[in-house]
Amino acid sequence: ESIKRLELLVGLYPNSKLVDEALLRLAEGYFDLAEFNRAREYYAKLLKKSKAPRMRAYSNYKLAWAEYRLEDSNDALQRLSEFFDAFPGIYSSLLTTDLTVIPFRTSSHRGFDIDLDKNILSDGMRLLALLNEQGDWMRNISETAIALGGAEREPLVLRALVDHYASKKRYFDAASLIAQ
Repeated sequence: ESIKRLELLVGLYPNSKLVDEALLRLAEGYFDLAEFNRAREYYAKLLKKSKAPRMRAYSNYKLAWAEYRLEDSNDALQRLSEFFDAFPGIYSSLLTTDLTVIPFRTSSHRGFDIDLDKNILSDGMRLLALLNEQGDWMRNISETAIALGGAEREPLVLRALVDHYASKKRYFDAASLIAQ
């Protein structure tokens, strides 16, 4: 019922101040219902409409997860690239840097925006690792880095995989990956 009301609001009042929040709630509702095609549609609309930087970063993050669930790895990587760009310090962080201390890029936006969970960057890195977990490590890392925006992003992909393996107590795999 709430989804119907939100769709009505978005359809009847597309220029309302409430549309950004309504689009976010619609996307989240469909994502929670595992209707990833519909969720993707509303996150994409939110990205086109909203100028709020944290809202856009969150939309890219959730869109990446929706694309992953729909088995579209290339689009998921594109969205992750745009999400990581909202945290420019991620590209120069070391393997030991706590991801929760990497700041969001500064902004002078004065309008409706959302707060980001402090663990969102870690979860984005987890998705990056999931997209690369299978197959030949080194080839996957290189190809993924290029899909993320260039070969200079290989350390980011390596970091994601090492963190993922360490969280699963697969220390030997993490160490082997670093050694290679």
